[in-house]
Amino acid sequence: ALTADVTTIDLGTVRLGEASAAHSVRVTNTTNAPISIGNATVADAQFVLDPAPSPAPIAPGATATFAVRYVPSVAGAASSQIEIVLVGETATEVTIGVAGLGLGEDEGGCCSTGDGAGSSSVLLGFAVLGALRRRRRRS
Repeated sequence: ALTADVTTIDLGTVRLGEASAAHSVRVTNTTNAPISIGNATVADAQFVLDPAPSPAPIAPGATATFAVRYVPSVAGAASSQIEIVLVGETATEVTIGVAGLGLGEDEGGCCSTGDGAGSSSVLLGFAVLGALRRRRRRS
């Protein structure tokens, strides 16, 4: 069997079009014979295997390493799975969940208020409250 050192990976928050730091994944051959990775895929193209797992045989007890990055093309939460199939097999041997959050150009930062529509309503509300307080003080 092939086992991975992680079951899920959170690649964090990344601005659209930028790439997350690479997260390394180690897979270990727990059998008594060499095995090879035939295919490694991720259904969501925003998650990139870079470098992808090598098809070279993995000796018994040995490990192989590959990396995954998140390059968001759409704002919001994203998740998918890395699926690894061994040479000569059809069933998935290892599944690793991946997730990330894509930030649009106007999102993020400590003082972001979104599109600004909500802030004008708040300012109008404060203006009305201020006018009512002045009016009550005069009475």
